[in-house]
Order: sequence, then C-alpha cells, then structure tokens
Amino acid sequence: MRRLAVGHAVALLCALPATSWAQRACDDERDRIEDAVNRFREDDFEGAERGLTFAIRSCPTDPSIVGLLGLAQSRTGHLVEAERHLQAALASARHPWIVENRPVLERRLGELQGSLGSLMVTANARDAVLLLPDERRVVLPMSTPVRVQSGSFTLRVSAAGHHEATREVEVAPRAVRRERFELAPAATPDAPAPTPSVLYLRDQRTVTHEVTPWRTVGLVTAGVGAALAVAGVVQFARSAAQGAATRDASAADGGRYGAWATWRQGYGADVTADELCAAADGASSGSVDVLSQVRGLCADNATTRATALVFTLLGAALTGTGVAVAALAGDRARVETSAPRVVARADGRTQGVWLTIPFQ
Repeated sequence: MRRLAVGHAVALLCALPATSWAQRACDDERDRIEDAVNRFREDDFEGAERGLTFAIRSCPTDPSIVGLLGLAQSRTGHLVEAERHLQAALASARHPWIVENRPVLERRLGELQGSLGSLMVTANARDAVLLLPDERRVVLPMSTPVRVQSGSFTLRVSAAGHHEATREVEVAPRAVRRERFELAPAATPDAPAPTPSVLYLRDQRTVTHEVTPWRTVGLVTAGVGAALAVAGVVQFARSAAQGAATRDASAADGGRYGAWATWRQGYGADVTADELCAAADGASSGSVDVLSQVRGLCADNATTRATALVFTLLGAALTGTGVAVAALAGDRARVETSAPRVVARADGRTQGVWLTIPFQ
C-alpha cells in the first residue's frame, strides 16, 4: 500500500506540467485536460478517465494525454487498457513530457503489470469466438496472447454449428496460460430442412370509392326528372290519340266523340279542333247534351296537353340539374391500409406456394 501511495503522489505532482504542454499540443482540449488534472488531485480517477477519453479522440497522438489516460485507468481498474496506453506513451522517448515523467510512468507500469497475465486460447472449430470476462470478444485462432487481469474467471467459447463451451481458468501474474477448447458439434436432423427465407409482406392498401351525399342527391334528382319527362311524353301521346279520335269520329258514334262529330258538321273542313272547342264554349244555342259532351272532351284534351307540357319541361330541367350536381360532386376515395399480423416464411419445399396471411 505504501508503494502505491507513493506512486500516486508522484503521479499527481508530475501531472501538472502536462497542462502547459497540452496547451501547446492540442489547444482545443485544454480545458478538458486541466479538468482531468484537477480530478487527479481530488482522487476522482473515474472523472479524469472520462475527460481524457474524450480528449484523446481529438488528440490521439499526443503522448502526454495518452500517458495521463494510462495513469487514470490504472486507478480505475482498467489495467489492460492502462498498460496499453502507458506503453504507447513511453514509446515516445524524446517527447518533453515523457522525458520529464518517465520514472512515474515506468513505475506505475511495473506495478500494474504485476496484476496482469496473458492468455492463449485455441479451439477445434473454425472462426470460434472467445468471450473474456471484460466482454471483449476475440476471434480464434489468436496470433498473439491476449492480456487479461490475473486471477480466476470463466472463459466462454462459441462457434456456429457447435455447442458453447465454458471453463474456469486461473491466470497467474506475469505468466501465459494456454487453453485448448474442443467444441462438440450441434446435433442435426437426419434430413435437414433448407434454411427458410423470410418474405416481408408489404402493407395491403384497399381503395374504396364512396358516393358522396351530394352525388346521391344529384342522381335522385336526375331520376325524378327522367320519370317526369317520360310521363310528359306519355301525356303527349295520349293527347295525339285524342286528336286522332276526334278526326275519325262520326255522328253515329256514341258518347263524346259522337257528340263531337255532330258539332263539327256545322263547320268547314279546315276548322281546327281548338276553334271548334272555342265555339262550343261560347255557344248559347244548340243541343245541351251535345255541347256538354263537346265541352267535356275539349277540357279533357286541354288538361292532357297542359300536363304533358309541364311534365316534359319540369322533367328536362330536373334531369339536367341532377346530372350537373352528380358530375360536380363526384365520389370520395377512402384508402385503407392493413399490416400483416405475421411474417410469412417459405422454404425450398414450398416454392411456388403463397401463404394466405390474415390482415388486421
């Protein structure tokens, strides 16, 4: 403990000159480095490590920042990273700050190396992955041993198509521990199925065209107008039939048309039906029964023609108005999007077969 305390005090005393050099080497990180030095004085090594970690990103080649970061990491327990940074800093033999603080850096490097060892792992599986206690992952085979903190811990080795293997190991300080892992192949079925491929279904969009209320009003209006127009045509046809019946009527016929033929005998052949009706309305002499029948026939025919004219004109107006309203209103499109509830999978045995997936 006394040795560590002495090394700590010397590190703090020697950290102060680093500020002036850092100001010259990397002005942008001057405040951060000064803050890290102050945290050293307050024994806040984790805060110093955080600040220096940010600083080294901007100044990765500044030996003073690298050395200070290694000193901070040696106090926070990150010994593997501390060793790497201290060794990198000491490699800059001519750097002024390194020359001035080399004894402190070397002393601290020697102290932490007493808590480190090396590990060399091999495995029978290709591209096996070694998981270290500090969450580092190393792809096997290794070219050189990996540095770890000494002591007991668990190693995990995994590889595709093999069962994972774990083992408790003991790594001695300043020693190299060698381990060989034999991974057991994972059991495979007698007839392995092909690896399924995932078919990501797109959202299904349904476009529905809905009739707007105004278009409905227009269509109904046009329908009513068409019906009235048809009724007007029927009335015109009825009026024409009445006119033909009056032309063909004879005095021998009974009823209205016989009375009409009798009334027509007193007039010339070129007299129109309207003139005969007008004469009947104004007549003050003659057979009362004949005049009554003629006047009734004239009134009926006039009503038929008036009804035909009104129905036709009103029907045409309503039809045109309804068609215009329906055309201007148009319809309303509604887009509905539904997402698949599940992901469809298809393999080689189902090529050409599409799965029906229910949508929400």
